[in-house]
Amino acid sequence: MVRAEVGGAGLALVTGGSGGVGGAVCTALAGVGYAVAVHYHAHAERAAAGAEAIRAAGGSAWPLGADLAASGAAEALFAEVDRLGPPLTVVVHCAGTIADRRVEILSEPEWDGVIASNLTSAFQVVRLAGRRMARRRDGHILLVSSIGGVQGRFGQANYASAKAGEIGLAKAAARELGPRNVRVNVVIPGFLETPMTAAVPEHAKQAARAQNCLGRFSTVAEVGRAIALLATLRDCSGQLFNLDSRIL
Repeated sequence: MVRAEVGGAGLALVTGGSGGVGGAVCTALAGVGYAVAVHYHAHAERAAAGAEAIRAAGGSAWPLGADLAASGAAEALFAEVDRLGPPLTVVVHCAGTIADRRVEILSEPEWDGVIASNLTSAFQVVRLAGRRMARRRDGHILLVSSIGGVQGRFGQANYASAKAGEIGLAKAAARELGPRNVRVNVVIPGFLETPMTAAVPEHAKQAARAQNCLGRFSTVAEVGRAIALLATLRDCSGQLFNLDSRIL
């Protein structure tokens, strides 16, 4: 593998970089000087296109595939990141899925799948990135959670549990890794029009919009820029940053 050419900001890994939020985060991080490892699971073409767009704009980016819920695959992904050359300075964990259903009819596979793709993958990321960053005594891990992890949303027992778990994971990891200058924070982006939310009924979107103090949804580009800004913070950890204008 060709070793990365990286600007002053360093190397960032964005999990779920082929998705709506993840893709916007990749673009925004590249825009402020990071080389970007664009992770994907099922959408290799999107990740490749996103990486190519960053390179066309003068940045550095590489698509890397892995199922982060599988321990061996996650280890292999981080080994690939290591081979890029420069140290990993930022990780933004955007990977995840939804499978909405009321709790009394939620199946065990639907529960297990959402917990694995959201929470288990977050654990793998924090564990593997934390090791590397702790050795260097520097780094920032940002987990992208959801308002559902704070409030619990109708029909989302599995997703809400996973996203609440991410918040607890981040707070515990922040305490453990903080003495070695590794920051771990959580971002709540709010409802966004992305491929993952395309199946949400229009009436549900209207209800979410009505609860928004600004009466509108943020765009993925706005959220991407906000997360890129948060990634540069060096003096806070264990915090939940709410970008959702619905009051928690």
